[in-house]
Amino acid sequence: MTSSYATALYLKERGACGASVFIVGEEGPRVELSAIGMEIVNDSLDTHVDYVVVGMDRNFTYEKLTKAQQAILNGAQFIATNRDATYPLEGGKVVPGGGALVAAIEVATGVTPVLIGKPEPTAMQKLLDIAHTSPKEAVIVGDRLDTDVLVGKRLGAVTVLVLTGVTTEADLRQAPPECQPDIVIRQLSEILDKMALVPEQRA
Repeated sequence: MTSSYATALYLKERGACGASVFIVGEEGPRVELSAIGMEIVNDSLDTHVDYVVVGMDRNFTYEKLTKAQQAILNGAQFIATNRDATYPLEGGKVVPGGGALVAAIEVATGVTPVLIGKPEPTAMQKLLDIAHTSPKEAVIVGDRLDTDVLVGKRLGAVTVLVLTGVTTEADLRQAPPECQPDIVIRQLSEILDKMALVPEQRA
């Protein structure tokens, strides 16, 4: 369940098949939105656009920012696939994530987007629905407190924070109650042992 796929499901359920969309993103949203019949617009300055969908885009430019801004100011609905401010790389490095681009467009337009990905529960709830699973039966594992853990808390699932990504122990100590995970592991290989704690955590 990628954020692009969840965005496509969200738009399809709202009758957006056949609507026009300007995408700030890479292959994922283009493939998913094309699959539901949306018309991808490459030059939004001279064409009416119904939606602007924004995600991770390593080829983001001032021109794309301008096109997205103008489309939204002209009435297009602003959709954000996710708000991850950074994207982790090997060796502990991070680069700007899709959320950084969403923020730029939000500032340029003064419009708050509809958020599909974490920490909003839209995508995760859809995944649970497809799997015929209740939140109480689910475990959400991630490396971010403000997205992975927070969405799990909002859904009522067990949350597991793995300290192999962007979150440090210092971040964990300073996190608010709604972002505190049920279980913390230092590496994924610990998860099977730690899952024995789940019944206690749920109690």
